[in-house]
Amino acid sequence: MEMTIQDEDGLTRIVLVGKLDIAGAEQIDLRFSAIASARPRVGIDLTDVDYIASMGIRTLVMGGRAAAQRGHKVVIFGASDTVRKVITTSGLDEIIPLADDWDKACAILA
Repeated sequence: MEMTIQDEDGLTRIVLVGKLDIAGAEQIDLRFSAIASARPRVGIDLTDVDYIASMGIRTLVMGGRAAAQRGHKVVIFGASDTVRKVITTSGLDEIIPLADDWDKACAILA
């Protein structure tokens, strides 16, 4: 799992690439949580995530909850149909809003 950070106009974009399974979650867990909770407005780009497992969902939930405790906003966007189904079935979209693309994520983060 690769993770890159982009800052754009006061928004932080966390770009994830690969499989967000046990191994992928372990690779990004601490850094992801630190960034998600430290930045006030974060979009999580799942465009290039082709698989998400329960440990990946846990990573996203922990980062989202840490951000919410600080009054920060987090949104997930760009999920494929397969990944979106896992997100909605697990209820993750009730904790972290889910947007179709970066523009819609920016609207939520505004």
